Amino acid sequence: MRRDSRLTAAESRNQVKKEKTMNKIFESILIISTGIIIGLFVFSIFSQNRNLSGASDNIITGGMTNASTTVATTTGTLIATRNVSRQYLAICNDDATNPVYLQVKDAVTATTSLIVKEGYKLTAGSCFEIYPPNKLIIQSIYGIASGGTVVVTTLQK
Repeated sequence: MRRDSRLTAAESRNQVKKEKTMNKIFESILIISTGIIIGLFVFSIFSQNRNLSGASDNIITGGMTNASTTVATTTGTLIATRNVSRQYLAICNDDATNPVYLQVKDAVTATTSLIVKEGYKLTAGSCFEIYPPNKLIIQSIYGIASGGTVVVTTLQK
């Protein structure tokens, strides 16, 4: 007896089930592969020290200078001297309660003294940091405390 080349209904249903199963397996493999590729791409971006803005990397070389300065409430206190070669500057207010007001000045004299509540308010326990690619302040930076005697710490290069 010769077998008919056409599929029976049961064979046809089995063929459709196999195709659906293969399609699901293919879709799963495609989804997993896409996730792995995206994950590797994201990992490669964030694992490298790259500047995505296209600007050149700004690397600070050499040692840093660390200093502590007591800032008074009556007159301006020099915190960081003028430095045209400045690469980095951090000023930290070590006090627990009193803020310090920072001002950029060429010099502070009796006639050009600092006034409390003018300039940049550096709250207690916080830091002010400047570094490339931002514009560096090369002028002298003075501070005046709003209450008590406040110690600020500087780190600069």
